[in-house]
Amino acid sequence: MDKAKLYWFAVGKRIIDLVLSFKVLISASIIIISTAALFTGKMDGVTWATLNGAFITAVVSVREGFKVAKIRALESNNITPEEKTKILEETKA
Repeated sequence: MDKAKLYWFAVGKRIIDLVLSFKVLISASIIIISTAALFTGKMDGVTWATLNGAFITAVVSVREGFKVAKIRALESNNITPEEKTKILEETKA
C-alpha cells in the first residue's frame, strides 16, 4: 500500500474506534434524549444547555487528565518499555 492508502486506512480505523467507544455512545445518547425532551417541552433550554455543557465538559476534562497522566508517566520513566511503546502508539494517531 502506498502512504495515502495507509493514512486513510488509519483514519478509518480511528473513526471506527471513536464511534464504538463507550464515551461517544453515552454522550450521543444523552444529547439525543435531552434534545428530544427539549422539543417535546419536558425540558427547558437552560436545563438542556446546562446538562449537555456540564456533561461534555466533564468528559473532555477526564480525557485531558488521562493524557496528562500518560505524559507524566513517560517523563518519570516509572513504566516498562512495553508500556512506553504502547502509550506512544496510542498518542500517535
